[in-house]
Amino acid sequence: MNIFRIPLRLFLLTCLFLALPLLAMEQQGIEISSAWARATLASQKSTAAYLNIRSANEARLVGVESPLGDAELHTTKIIDGIMRMREIPFLDLPADKQIELRPGGHHIMLMQLKTQLVPGLNAPLILIIESEGRQQRVHVKAEVLLHSAAHPSTHMQKKN
Repeated sequence: MNIFRIPLRLFLLTCLFLALPLLAMEQQGIEISSAWARATLASQKSTAAYLNIRSANEARLVGVESPLGDAELHTTKIIDGIMRMREIPFLDLPADKQIELRPGGHHIMLMQLKTQLVPGLNAPLILIIESEGRQQRVHVKAEVLLHSAAHPSTHMQKKN
């Protein structure tokens, strides 16, 4: 018996297991990309997560969950010259249109965190998406990044 066969089989099974959520997202007509969350300090109990989402059909993002703590869908608006965050009950996902959850706009708020989020880890999120009267749960792993090393899509500069 070859001693490399067992570790190789275990490795292949692990890869398949880890790829299943990605395969499921494609089958359900949901594409998630560029998912990331801001790292926290040891005493910090909240942060935000961002991602791009596209649905093949008209749908709504109606909720978000995380084993890390409480999770809510939020938006940022300027009211009376002050930037304010508010929870929103849902986010419409028009068919075949990419929706960006980003700093200063729609985002996922993670609160009452049970652990510190450090760069290099992944923050598990569960998106609850409603389409055609059915709900589906899409599992996402958001890469934890420092604010200064945030995802490149958040660093677009406005040209005059």
